Amino acid sequence: MTQNNDTPTPPKRFSRARLREVQEAQSLPIIDRGAGPFPAAPVQKMFWLLSQVEQAGSAYVIRAAFDISGKVDADALARAFAHLAHRHEILCARFEMRYNTLVVDHADPANAFPLTHSHLSQHADVQAELTRQAAIPMDLQKGPLAQAHLWTRAPDAHTLMIRLHHTVADDASIDILWHDLTQIYAALVADDPVPAPAATAAYLDVAQHQAVTGSDDAYWRRTLAGSPPLSTPAGDTRPRLIDHAGAVHRFDLGTDLVDAIAAFATKGGVTPFAVALAAWVIFLQNQSGQRDIVTSVPVSQRDTATLAHTVGPLLNTLALRVDHRAQADGIAFVKDVHDRFLTARAHAGTPINQVIELSEPARSAAHHPLFQTMFSWISRAATAPLSLGDLPAHPRGVHQTTAQLDLTLDLVAEGAGISCAFEYATCLFDADTVASFAQDFTAGLERLVTTQAGSGDARPAARISLPRSSSPETAPPVPERFAMQATRTPDAPALVDGGTW
Repeated sequence: MTQNNDTPTPPKRFSRARLREVQEAQSLPIIDRGAGPFPAAPVQKMFWLLSQVEQAGSAYVIRAAFDISGKVDADALARAFAHLAHRHEILCARFEMRYNTLVVDHADPANAFPLTHSHLSQHADVQAELTRQAAIPMDLQKGPLAQAHLWTRAPDAHTLMIRLHHTVADDASIDILWHDLTQIYAALVADDPVPAPAATAAYLDVAQHQAVTGSDDAYWRRTLAGSPPLSTPAGDTRPRLIDHAGAVHRFDLGTDLVDAIAAFATKGGVTPFAVALAAWVIFLQNQSGQRDIVTSVPVSQRDTATLAHTVGPLLNTLALRVDHRAQADGIAFVKDVHDRFLTARAHAGTPINQVIELSEPARSAAHHPLFQTMFSWISRAATAPLSLGDLPAHPRGVHQTTAQLDLTLDLVAEGAGISCAFEYATCLFDADTVASFAQDFTAGLERLVTTQAGSGDARPAARISLPRSSSPETAPPVPERFAMQATRTPDAPALVDGGTW
């Protein structure tokens, strides 16, 4: 394995003049880069702390892999990644604690997004290489937090994987970087000038601006007061420490069901997202036996057109509480769930770690203090075939070996189809159980859109138990509880009222 470090240094892309040019369109104050290091954004603090637990591994690393056909110029590709680091300064970020404050500084862009290149035999197990590379943790203090690896199996057969830590990127950042990468690579191969970057705000300026905007503490205290953890009457108990080991179960919704969702949404004056979210709530209520549940929904904070090209963790997580069941009128339930989501979305300026503290949830080292599940929806038009320059590229799945929460449902609506994936903690669920979850969710969604029935009493004939919260008798020892609690609630005091962890 060799690493390409002997690449020419591209011209700087985040000079003060360039920053002023792009920020004028955004009307954001420009932070003096010479005044750094700077306080990390709340979302960066959250991902930093979650990553400090030994068991976290690579759970908070985003991965994307592509099979590329044709002759790849590895040297030009390495220089293209160096250009990306100059263009998007967030990729150069490094994090450390100074005087009890997490700060972010920036490393030399020339080495901030390295490409390593390996040659494999034509019959080598590329998937095994992807899985191994994907599982390697990242050092948030030393970096790099943006990495690329190219495997060459034959002169015209390659696989490229990009890895980005969540402190410096979100899923949307992958699309932005790929768009830039293919243009830069094509220019370098042709010995043409590198295209100028799109006018967009730098993440550092966006984050510092968001830090001084108001939050909505009163709303979150009121909405989440007394919210329970997701539980079940079953006798299952959780392990003392969740190790973040995970897996994924993938499935697609049938064409007839996708059409029925669209028709139901049109009739009810809502979106397919709202229909699927309501079905998720029904699924959790039915599986847990609870009427009152809290789940989470990630939301983008790319609120303006210019932020559409900003690389960085521009996201927050909403805690969505639904405390009643639907009866006969499924449309009314969908609208109610959607209204609750929209209201929460309007208060998304409060970082999720602050929301958790405001809600004052029951403390347990055995589960997340506010929610244990997540619903994620991505809607995008059918995209044109990908390419790296003029070389055809095809997305390739990376075997998932980590899980951030107990259970996450990811839905991607693209073109005329909806693909789904359950990400689950393997210390809590086995593959057969999660396959049954997929069947139950699909059946519940079908009932909702075809009979317009809400959750009511329509529970699975054989309800599958979600793991219940640990009882006081099975609580872990204090050192383990402290480690887990520090991970889950980064801003919480370690000791309250003289003795409550």
